[in-house]
Amino acid sequence: MRSISYLLTGEPSCFADCVDYLSDNELIRATVELKNDDTTNQQILIGRRLGDFTWHFRNRVVTYHEEVGGIVLTESPGRQQKSLENANRRLERRLRDFEHFGIDLEGHEARFE
Repeated sequence: MRSISYLLTGEPSCFADCVDYLSDNELIRATVELKNDDTTNQQILIGRRLGDFTWHFRNRVVTYHEEVGGIVLTESPGRQQKSLENANRRLERRLRDFEHFGIDLEGHEARFE
């Protein structure tokens, strides 16, 4: 589903927008960088896993991030592991989306460690 801002401005800002934009524009390459972003939210540390996706089209570059999961650092190690597995499943699903549309993704990792 395309975002409202894309419908109003024509500026892609998420995966669905970029796929739609791709239908009329040439994609040179797409890249992803996985990273951890530790934040504090009401005294609880949360380790968020972010994937920064960059699409290089012939006439513009679009970068956005997707949050695929989070780990509450004060939870038990077993629960943290489950959260990590859930994040990896979401990431794998997104990578399959790229494959489905025939988009080669440079620099991607299959899993968070």
